[in-house]
Amino acid sequence: MSLLEEALEYHKMGFSIFPCNIDKTPATKWLPYQTERASKEQIIEWWKNGSTSPIAIVTGKLSGVVVVDIDDVDVGFVNLANYIPANIETPMAQTPTGGYHLYFKCPETELVRNNAKAVAGCDFRGNGGYVIAAPSYCMYEKGGKQIEGHYTWV
Repeated sequence: MSLLEEALEYHKMGFSIFPCNIDKTPATKWLPYQTERASKEQIIEWWKNGSTSPIAIVTGKLSGVVVVDIDDVDVGFVNLANYIPANIETPMAQTPTGGYHLYFKCPETELVRNNAKAVAGCDFRGNGGYVIAAPSYCMYEKGGKQIEGHYTWV
């Protein structure tokens, strides 16, 4: 499936999406997409002609998802076990660093914000945040190390 087809699938699922650059930075002003979803026509315009722009999903109430971003697998999963049962089933994607994104339904009555390192090895993406979605390809530097690869569903 092309990235355009993938982006349209995410849109059909109710997610607010927008394109990013290969380094995971927004390729467009994304503030409007925190409160209003892009139209199908806008998505087609962004990903037309075989564009390989990574797909970003806006997290929080508008898209209906919050994401636990596990950057440090050894530490993150151990610490997360204090809050989330090990046998829980939830959509999960692997990141190019070997980390994971765990997707959860956004609570309707509580405002979940971004929170980096509230749980060691994990970041939380809620209102005001976004994550890169599979099957996007990114290339960026992290901690002096070149990272590149695809996000994949597990």
